[in-house]
Amino acid sequence: MGQRRRKRKKQGFFSKLVLALYVIAGTALLVSYLSPYVNPSGFWPIAFFGLAYPYLVIVSFLFFIWWLVRGSRLCWIPLIVLLAGLPFHRQHFGFRFPSNKPVPDTALKVMSYNSHSFSRYGKNFSERIKSGMLRVIREADPDIIAIQEFYTRPEGSFDIRDSLMDILNTKHHYIEVIEKNDFETRGLAIFSRYPIEKQEAVHFKGNKSYNSCVYADITVRGKTIRVFNLHLQSISFQPEDYRYLSKVRDNLEPDMRSSRRIGGRLKRAFMERAGQAETVAQLIRESPYPVIICGDFNDTPMSYAYQTIRREGLQSAFSKKGSGYSITYAGAFPNYQIDHILCDKNSFDVLNYEIMKEKLSDHYPISATLNLK
Repeated sequence: MGQRRRKRKKQGFFSKLVLALYVIAGTALLVSYLSPYVNPSGFWPIAFFGLAYPYLVIVSFLFFIWWLVRGSRLCWIPLIVLLAGLPFHRQHFGFRFPSNKPVPDTALKVMSYNSHSFSRYGKNFSERIKSGMLRVIREADPDIIAIQEFYTRPEGSFDIRDSLMDILNTKHHYIEVIEKNDFETRGLAIFSRYPIEKQEAVHFKGNKSYNSCVYADITVRGKTIRVFNLHLQSISFQPEDYRYLSKVRDNLEPDMRSSRRIGGRLKRAFMERAGQAETVAQLIRESPYPVIICGDFNDTPMSYAYQTIRREGLQSAFSKKGSGYSITYAGAFPNYQIDHILCDKNSFDVLNYEIMKEKLSDHYPISATLNLK
């Protein structure tokens, strides 16, 4: 009798402990739902909840399964919390099968790629990798491609400008030069099979930086559209940060000093991107033409920066036609969806979306097939 009573007490304590743990995890997930609407410049901690969102979803789902299998009515708690975030889940998880519908001749294929300077620098320098990137672009066969961290030389195998003009069979392109000397050019670029009528750059810090915004007005079959190429604020991790992240990933050995340093970099980047996104949102509002936004946002759909831009009447190509869990970053930091293609929902139908999972850059290229109404 006494043993049964002690056993019930132990089970009661364990059940209460599990419930208490979920209260913490569930509350954190609910807070993450607020992160797209709270400017991190005013309250930066909430941006970290948005970054933790995918892991918090998994935790809530596991709690739901745990209580469901045990036949506990508590399973309704994580289920309700998960259902409350359904609009956000659709921006991260796609449950769609590839469409076999024929693509109309009037469709427009748009591609976005952070090329990491086409592997020209660093320990991963490789002629093979550069050729692989050009092959991926050739196979994707885009009508318009926006490239962040663009690199070219005036001649030779790294004359990327001429290579892309040959691949797309076009002369229409816009390169915003950030750095240039007699041997090489670096910046942001837009290449198009359709004529570029106007082009402009907006440098967020008032001086030229790789984290900038450019746009081109492009005439497509008699209609003008404005295509933006964004590269929002980078986290600017240093080699010691990547070494620490690899150490934590492989051996689970965190240390407070390195963690604080990385946390500080993330905090500054969250705040910088918030202001940059507001600048881009204003440019979208002022555009006289339907817009397409391509780029490396360096932020997920659970961020203030992303949602600030998307709120300008735009739809996400992934949300409309993507499938699986979207990961576009392939570097050392935990992998997220930080590259995006958005378009005016009143002017475009999204017909297709693809992430090309070839690890050549530290980002995967993405593409969307759009029908201009």
